[in-house]
Amino acid sequence: MVGVRIAVTAVLVVLISGCGGGKDTSTPASPTPTSPTTAAATVTIQPNARTSGTAAFVPNPLTVSSGAVVTWSNTDSTTHDMVSDTGVWDSGRIAPGGSFNFTFPSKGSFPYHCSIHSGMVGALVVQ
Repeated sequence: MVGVRIAVTAVLVVLISGCGGGKDTSTPASPTPTSPTTAAATVTIQPNARTSGTAAFVPNPLTVSSGAVVTWSNTDSTTHDMVSDTGVWDSGRIAPGGSFNFTFPSKGSFPYHCSIHSGMVGALVVQ
């Protein structure tokens, strides 16, 4: 499992470092739910997430199938956490480069937020 985390982190670092540095001045579109993912899915905490609102977590919202393992990967330069609005999970503090996994055994809608940066909000839908 550690090897998979290292590989995923390496891929994310390569993808992020390859992005251009221009400022995006376009208006973000409304979030579109993703197609359900069966076994596993990753939510990336974006760089500068504390000022990104709903764009702090990508994808957001995320739709997964019941039983899926969701991994939040912190690619930002500061610590964050992911706390369920309904008390289902609390990741604890996740340092830059760290991650947190949670298995969703039952269907439902699960809003969450970063308790450190109140503007960072996300949602998961388990089908």
